[in-house]
Amino acid sequence: MTFFLKKMMRSIKKFKVQFIAAFLMSLLSVMVFSGLEGAWYGMKYEFDRFIDSSELSDEWVSALYFTQDDIDAIKCIKGVDELSLRTRITAMVENDANKTSYISLDSYNDNNEVSGVIVERGMAYDSGIEDALWLDSKYAECNGLDIGDSIEISYKETALELKIVGLVLSSEKTYYVGSQDFYSPDYEMFGYGLVGISVKEKLGIMYDGNMVDIKGWDSEVKNSVKDILQDRFISYYNRDTQPEISKMFNQIGNLKRLSVMFSVLFILLAILSINTTIKRLIDSQSSDVSVLKALGYSNGTLMWYFALYGLFISVLGTLAGYLLSFPFSNMIIKTQKAVFTLPEWSVKHTATVFVLIICIIILCVLTAFLASGKRLQGLPEEHKNENTKRNGRIFIERFASLWNKTDFGFRWSMRDAAGHKTRLIMGVISVCGSIMLLMASFGTPDAVTAMTNRAYDEEFTYSYKIKLEQGVTLDEAEKLQNEYEGQLMEIVPAYTYVNDEKDDAESYLVTVFSDGEYVSLKDTEGSPLDKEGIYVTEGIAEELELNVGDTVYLSPSLNNDYFKFTVAGFIHSSMPQSFYVSSNEWEKSDIGFMPSYLLAGEINDTDKLELDSRVSQIVTSSQQRNNLEDFKNVLNGVFSLMRVMAILLVMIVLYNLSTLSFMERTNVYNTFRVLGFRFSELRKLASLENILILITGMLIGIPAGFKFLSVYCNTFSTDSLKIYPDISGKSIIVVLLIVIICTLITTVMLSWKIRKIDMIEALKARRQ
Repeated sequence: MTFFLKKMMRSIKKFKVQFIAAFLMSLLSVMVFSGLEGAWYGMKYEFDRFIDSSELSDEWVSALYFTQDDIDAIKCIKGVDELSLRTRITAMVENDANKTSYISLDSYNDNNEVSGVIVERGMAYDSGIEDALWLDSKYAECNGLDIGDSIEISYKETALELKIVGLVLSSEKTYYVGSQDFYSPDYEMFGYGLVGISVKEKLGIMYDGNMVDIKGWDSEVKNSVKDILQDRFISYYNRDTQPEISKMFNQIGNLKRLSVMFSVLFILLAILSINTTIKRLIDSQSSDVSVLKALGYSNGTLMWYFALYGLFISVLGTLAGYLLSFPFSNMIIKTQKAVFTLPEWSVKHTATVFVLIICIIILCVLTAFLASGKRLQGLPEEHKNENTKRNGRIFIERFASLWNKTDFGFRWSMRDAAGHKTRLIMGVISVCGSIMLLMASFGTPDAVTAMTNRAYDEEFTYSYKIKLEQGVTLDEAEKLQNEYEGQLMEIVPAYTYVNDEKDDAESYLVTVFSDGEYVSLKDTEGSPLDKEGIYVTEGIAEELELNVGDTVYLSPSLNNDYFKFTVAGFIHSSMPQSFYVSSNEWEKSDIGFMPSYLLAGEINDTDKLELDSRVSQIVTSSQQRNNLEDFKNVLNGVFSLMRVMAILLVMIVLYNLSTLSFMERTNVYNTFRVLGFRFSELRKLASLENILILITGMLIGIPAGFKFLSVYCNTFSTDSLKIYPDISGKSIIVVLLIVIICTLITTVMLSWKIRKIDMIEALKARRQ
């Protein structure tokens, strides 16, 4: 055994390039999978701990207000174990720089254990303390606030000064954007907090509560609560539909799927690299094999000897990959911290990583074992010289007129490639895989940019989106509309079902718009939304399997009846995913139009608008653009890692293949030199295979890249946002240039090797 180990180490030193390539592919396979898993499972682990420690609710119901009879009735619903009543409002804060921000404030009546908060620093929550505020720690950090500071909040026409007594984190605010007008958190503009009962009373809120948190299992709340609350019902959410929680679950699933998609490609190439390396190793040691067999070593012993190579490479590669996965995981986690809020962040792995490592080792050993078995057949004498592969006619040779017009170099390269199909397939897969990864990494930011431009240049052309105070009447809203020459809009959640399946009703947003110029949406046929009926974005249409002419039933908030609408068309729009209907069509169904927004163009005096009692919040289209740009920048962290992985993939595999090709062709190159071929001609011959691999990989990789980009964008789409695949021509050119440059670099390296050939020594080796 010692003899074989020493011989293996000498062989590894001699063929170090091939072993390094196989080692790196094993390393990358484990590093990518383990790194992504360490991130997503670490997030899941810490999120589960956060949920458990804060007793996160299972369901949430909001209404205009709750009575004691409502609470008693909800407690009697099957599956409800515990509930908590609280009051939620949104207060405005203006800092010293005259910049407006908003805080969502909760006040618990009694039980604050359900969906409680984690107090990071300061006092524990006590609803009896007057003028006290327990503030979101991220909002406090971004606005330079700390325990002991005082801030002035305003709600409607009442202002109140509160003292910060604690900094908190809430598990139901893990992904907190503060407004449905934004898609990425802005901790400087939006925050949350807890206040006591006295603060609620001083702000003029006299009802007991407008939100109920419910703990239970498989309850029937969703199907029962609307009948209990009647026209006071606003919305129902559970953990799967509550955006501030479900986004976290979705992201964990996204990273989990990415870990599988990436790893399959790397593992496949790792196995192929080891297979090719072992075959070449055995062919190069044919004389040694002959001697060993003549000394009495059996084929089985030699097969296990060569299997040691697979074991050695895979163990070292997978171990190094696992160790390097920790900094890789931390890099991914760093990108997620900008979007999600958790008390702790850690890297965690499941047993799957270790199963994967064992599987890679077994596959590598088995690959080496089987590859050597095919090379060790026959008598010892047959292994004294290297096997010369003779190929039959290739397919293109059947077209003699075309084949005879090609030059010698092309014909020789095609025949040689046909004799080394595994090497060719590996190269094509690596180029194809790299293009797929690069197109996804460049295409997804392009898709977000295209989505942003489409939304705010074509679909919605307002400059200001003004949120109206709750309770503003239609007459008051229309007066404001006339003052600013705007367009009114109502966004309301509605229970929705199709095909008379009322028990399967789910909540979706409905956007009702009045006549105006700022909602410029068109259906998929390019027509404006002026037909009778209701329009629906494609994301919801796919989910509900809707067709034009289908009937949908909607029961909007503050209404207990279901109203019938006919689907008039579909909208190719990313955000928000919603049903769209004109105010005239809405009112035809005897539903009151209660505007919640005013869309307006340029406004000269925004200070006056902010002081208007009818206005709750002002958002500009530029703020929304910037927010989506932040969303893209957060995703760019993962995309940058993908680009690096793609470049490494194509460089490692192509360089390994070029080196193998060079070793196999050394004697052929020397024969050509003896026949009078110049180095430039040999370089051309050596380049033809890489060019063939590049062209084939590009032809397959570009359409596969579009498909991969579509799948990738779909993983980042949510219930409220659908990202359509979109990649610019500039990005495609950059992708192809990267792959071409990588190919050229490996070709140049191969040219250097050819120039360094010692022709005399090589020919001597040929004669031995």
